[in-house]
Order: sequence, then structure tokens, then C-alpha cells
Amino acid sequence: MSTVQIKFCCSLLNEHFGAIVQTVALFLMNEGSCPLSYILRNVKESHSDIKNSLKILINHQFLNVSLNQHGFFEYKIDINRVSLINRYPKYIYVAKLLSRLMWKLMGIICFYNDYGEHIIEELLKEGQLTMTSTIERVVSRLMSVLTEEEMKNCPKMVHDVFVKLAETRFIQRSIDVSQKSIDEQLKEPEESNNGEGSSEKQFKIPKVNLSLIKTEVEDECAPPTKKSKLESTQPDVGIYWSVNVHRFHQYLRDMTILEAVKTHYDDDKAVELARIVFRLTETKTHPLAVTTALVSKQDICKVALKENVCSSANELDLYLRMFEDDVNYRFISKSEESAGGGMYVLNVLKAVEKILEFTLTSIVEDQCGSKMSRIFRLILTKKYLQQKQIEETAMIPSKDCKELIYTLFKEGFVKTLQYPKQPDYAPSRTYFVFTVHLPDLCRNLIEKCYRALNNAIIRRTHEHQQNKTLLERKVFIDAVIANLQLQGNSPDVEKQIDDLNQSFSTHDKEILETIQKLTSKLELAECQIDETLFILQTWLSMNT
Repeated sequence: MSTVQIKFCCSLLNEHFGAIVQTVALFLMNEGSCPLSYILRNVKESHSDIKNSLKILINHQFLNVSLNQHGFFEYKIDINRVSLINRYPKYIYVAKLLSRLMWKLMGIICFYNDYGEHIIEELLKEGQLTMTSTIERVVSRLMSVLTEEEMKNCPKMVHDVFVKLAETRFIQRSIDVSQKSIDEQLKEPEESNNGEGSSEKQFKIPKVNLSLIKTEVEDECAPPTKKSKLESTQPDVGIYWSVNVHRFHQYLRDMTILEAVKTHYDDDKAVELARIVFRLTETKTHPLAVTTALVSKQDICKVALKENVCSSANELDLYLRMFEDDVNYRFISKSEESAGGGMYVLNVLKAVEKILEFTLTSIVEDQCGSKMSRIFRLILTKKYLQQKQIEETAMIPSKDCKELIYTLFKEGFVKTLQYPKQPDYAPSRTYFVFTVHLPDLCRNLIEKCYRALNNAIIRRTHEHQQNKTLLERKVFIDAVIANLQLQGNSPDVEKQIDDLNQSFSTHDKEILETIQKLTSKLELAECQIDETLFILQTWLSMNT
């Protein structure tokens, strides 16, 4: 936990949850694990606001609750989990991709529709929900865009998509701290934490009465007592679900590797074969595993022929041999010999490391220029080099090479190692070797990424605060125009819409256009920075 990361997380919490939640979270970031009484005494907010803030943080899995040795609850904030708020749009986008990809592979066209996207969005927005509540929320959102005939099947379709997301482990059951006593939780067997049974239970689907969901949606004007009675009759009461961010990270990592395979080989069939390996092992591979789980050549061949990726088994052999012969990369390699052609794995760590090297080289080139990038790439490839060796290999004059290496050293891209000839470490009798220490470099760049993301949020917030009145008026007028458009295309309506559009002066329109362009640039910059941050964090997590 660094100062830069704390500032970034505070900006995210303030933007999404408000100043009070940010104040409570900042206190926990600075103090560490604290009991409730200590938080109430030291945070200068009302007790009810503090408790509500803690509820929000717990509901979104930003707080870890544990018992201390005196039997009191202690609250500790998970700052890494908080920093993932900035990645929520990507999770929703992945759910949208799954709607088009996963069911297409199964031969069901548009099964997901936008249901998966809506489910993930609702879970991220609320933190955790029961299966019934999630289906109700998605159905109510789609009521305005679906026909009556489609609405009849909507709860069933949303339910099926929810089940599929749980089976593929994109959503999981939340830890239940409200329904069980602490004694019951402590008495649970050890295998419940690490065993296979617990893993399956985490994704077990409860039963839901879909007919009750239809009744609740149709009868929105029912009194609260009736609604609570209907809700209590659902068999999944108390079983809450949340988004499995580790599974989404695994999917994003796999997509990044597939892009690298496409860039390296420029062959769609090679990409599809790598995708098949990922798909066959997606629920068997640990998110931080160095390689995927073993998959037989027969299984790869079966899927490749079924999906017309390869025309024959001989063509598949050629591609597998191509992967094997590519010594520098070797994305897919044979792990074991067995009957039927052997067992294959996809080398995840090696692929991520190659992606990281290209990312670091690109950063050096953008920041320092092509010559420094050439020197950095040379040191990265050769591991350890003296200055004279760098001059000869990079073919750069001695004076220029010294300046370039010093700049790389000053910026933290390279480090020096000393190997003395004598125990006195005299400079004249010591070899100075340059190297790239990837873990330290990744940590430094992660800090820079957090700082850049925080600056982008601050800049965007500043622009919105400076023009708050104009932006609020724009939102209000857009809402009025949208309501008028629902009334039809009569001349009176068109005239009213024109009058509303003309209520903005030329200067106001220029300001709004400038803000929109600046906001788009900042949001695009945040997405690109987050891609770099994701690669750095992925490699670091797999090497620690």
C-alpha cells in the first residue's frame, strides 16, 4: 500500500460513493485493522454515517471483517480490491463479449443477448445480490424495450444466463457473515476453505420460483407487505452472489495472450487453436498458474475439427509442431507423452513475460527515444552487460552510450551490479554490469500508473465542477427532450424541441463540446493506462 495508491483509491471512492465513505476508508487505510469503537471515536462523522459507510464497504467486498484475540470485530480495508473499481467497465464489456462468443460456440445464437451484461452491471452496482433480486432488477430494466411476448420468457432467459455465468465461475456466492454465528463459522471443517467441496459449493445454484418473479414484476403497485411476503417465499433468501474478479482477470489475461499470438504468427488458425486450449481448461486452471491444465491432443483435435479450425488431424499436427519449434516463444508445448498424441499446455507465464517485455520496451521508447529503447531491449535480452559490451553490440559511440545508459539508470529502467576483483571494492578493480530487475521496474511503473489515473480523475472532476451548472442544465434539457420524443413527431413537439436546443448560446455549446472532448480523451487515457497496469500486475502476481 503506497501513498499514490491511497490517493487513487480515495478519488475512486469519492467519485462513486461520496465524501463520507471516502473519509472512513481513508482512516482505515492509514490505521490498518480497527474495531468499530476505535473508528467511531476517531472519525469526525456522525455514528450513523460511519456505520452506513462500513455497510457499503462490506457490501462491495472492500472490507475484510475478522475477530481479534479479545473477541471484537475488526475491519481492514482491501485497497487492491478498491482500486479495481476503475476496471468495472471492462468486466461489463467482457460479459457482453461472452453473450456473442460462448453461445455461438455452443450453437445457440444470441442466447445471452444483453442479459449477461445487465447481470454483471447490477452485481457490480450493488456489490452483492440474491439470485432472485438480480433477476428482478434485470427484468425490470428490460420491460421498456421488450414486447409482451418476450417478457413472458425473460425471467427464464435471465435465469439461464445467471446459471451459465455461475457454471463458468464469473460470479460466485459471497461469504455469509450475517446468517451464521461466529461459532458456527469457526466450527466449519478445514476442507471448506481449501477443499474441492467448498469450491463447488461456492458456485452451486439455488432453486428459484420464477413464477413469483413474474408476479412481482407485473404487480408493481402491490403494498410492501405483499412484496415482502412474496420475497420471503423464495428459496434463495440469504444466498448472496457477487462478481468473481479473479475469473474476469483470467479471461482478460487470456484475451491479451491471444492478441499476442495473433500479432506474432499473423495466423487466425493459430489464434483459434490457442483459444481452444484456453476454453478446454478455463475452469480447471488456477488464475495464477504458470501453465494451463493439461489437455490431450485428441480433445484439441476433436474441437478443432468440429469448429472447422483445421481441415484434418495432419493440419493440426503442423500447427502444434510450429508452436513447438518456436523456441523463443513456444506458446503451446507438449508436456507429457501419452497414447493418442500426448498432453499439451499453454505456457501462460512465458506468454505474459513476452508481452511485458514488449510493453516495457514501448514505454522506454515513448519516454526516452529509440536509441535508449534499443539499449534497454539489448540489456533485457542479454540479461547482464558491461558498458563496453553495450557500445559494441548496439553500435553507438562511447560518449553517447554513456549518456543514454545514465539516463536509463536515472529513470530507474536499469540497475548496476558490482563484481569486485579484490575485497576492497576499489572502482578501478571492479566490474560494473548493467541489468534490468523486472520486479522493481514493474512496481515503479505501477506507481506511475496509479499517479496518472489519479491525475486523470482529478482533472475530469475539476472540469465538471467548474461547469457544474451548465452540465446540470444540459442533463435536464436532454431529459425533457427525451420525454417529448416519446409523445410522437407532431409539429408542436418538434417546435418545442427546437426551442429547447436553442436555449444554449454558441458559447455554451462550445464549452459543452470542449468538455465532452476532454472527458473522452481522459477516459480513453484511463483505459489505456489500465491495460498497461493490468499487464504489470499480472506478471508480478505470477512471479511472487
